[in-house]
Amino acid sequence: SSGLWMQGPAEQMALIAARLAAATAVPRTEQDPRTMPQRRYDTILDALSAKTNVFVDLVGYANPDGTISLPSLPGIGDLDPDQLGRLITGGTLRFHNPQVKPPATDAYEWTAAQRRYVCARDRVCRFPGCQVPAERCELDHVIPFQPDGSRGATDVDNGIAICTRHHRVKHQPGWKIERFDDGTVVWTSPTGHTTTDQPWHALDDQ
Repeated sequence: SSGLWMQGPAEQMALIAARLAAATAVPRTEQDPRTMPQRRYDTILDALSAKTNVFVDLVGYANPDGTISLPSLPGIGDLDPDQLGRLITGGTLRFHNPQVKPPATDAYEWTAAQRRYVCARDRVCRFPGCQVPAERCELDHVIPFQPDGSRGATDVDNGIAICTRHHRVKHQPGWKIERFDDGTVVWTSPTGHTTTDQPWHALDDQ
């Protein structure tokens, strides 16, 4: 095997980094069992061979003061307004309104719209104190999904962003989690100790 190192204009390097991040954000499935390095490699190969037109979905975070914050994708934060503007006006980046709640589905897998919404809402892993960006997290059913529809709907109100490490913790025996209507998430350990994670908008208001 061998490696590839690239250097170029900031906005182009940020775009490449964002595309790679977007390509590796989707969890492995039976239909697509590729690992993260394999997805990253295939994305680069497709782009160089012009097989696909890869778009990048950037979720705008709606702040209480009316401004929009960008996600913490690699390289995006390094762009100045002029560089980012060139990417936006060129039609390379696509934004999604985080205030429009996508509909629930009967399937176990989350839709792309649901993923974008939860990333914009949660911003980081919902384990108390964890700061892993939501774009690098997995989506998890707070109430476990049931195929018969009796409980655990695939709905954004029943979903949270959670990093791989704390996803494993959640599914260890004795752990319980509850999400309330205001977005607060309460974790209960096997010993009965509870910790609370406040929603992002509540932290903004403090």
